[in-house]
Amino acid sequence: MQSNRRDVAEPEVVVEGGEPGARSERTWRIATIAVIALTLCVCLIFGGVLLLNPFGSGGAAAPPTPTPTRRGSNLAATWTPTPTDTATPTAPPRPTATPTGTATATSTATNTAVPQTPTNTPRPPTNTPVPPPTATNTPSYQFSVAAPVAYANPGSMGVFGTVRDRNGNLAGDVKVMVVSGSNAFVATSAASYINGSTDRNFEISNANGLSAGSYKVYAAVKVGSDYVPVSPSITVNVTALNDACTRVTESCTQWWQIEFKQN
Repeated sequence: MQSNRRDVAEPEVVVEGGEPGARSERTWRIATIAVIALTLCVCLIFGGVLLLNPFGSGGAAAPPTPTPTRRGSNLAATWTPTPTDTATPTAPPRPTATPTGTATATSTATNTAVPQTPTNTPRPPTNTPVPPPTATNTPSYQFSVAAPVAYANPGSMGVFGTVRDRNGNLAGDVKVMVVSGSNAFVATSAASYINGSTDRNFEISNANGLSAGSYKVYAAVKVGSDYVPVSPSITVNVTALNDACTRVTESCTQWWQIEFKQN
């Protein structure tokens, strides 16, 4: 008689996740790997920072400069410490002003009247030349001068004439200047005719040293040691003595008569 009993298999017990011991081991391994990876990452980052900025604000300070020491009283230092700080160049000294010479004031030409005091005025009895004045650029004079009259003479030469006041009377103590280059002669007018004549109260001739040449003649008064012109000047040409001079020509003008009259 068959039995109706069936063999029934025992049910399998499935434990998800494995056994408890295997799960703990796997968790420890994962944590260890994560710590190692994090440590390596931190080291790499820190190493990169050091490479890029080796002297950062958190870097170590520069080592102090060594100070030379003497080893013994007779031994000198074998080296000189190099300063760590570079001296800051100073600005170049400001150039000092060089004194210059004192400026000399330059006179400015003005339209003033020509001085009436002649320079190099002759002082009798020397024959110092007197620069003749001219009638231009000068103020009004006390005396006017008439046109001279020439005479021929084979035996003598000179300049003569009269000096009169405004009333026509002979005027004395007026200086008549006869000037030629470096030679100058002075005659003083008299208050009356001289040499028994009726045509002169002054005269300068070859007896006074006058020689042939061109002369400027003008009246003057003496002020101190100077002779001040009181009339315009007039030019005359005295020619050399010539026995053939019997009439006035260009080469025969030995004497000149000049008249001055007070204005």
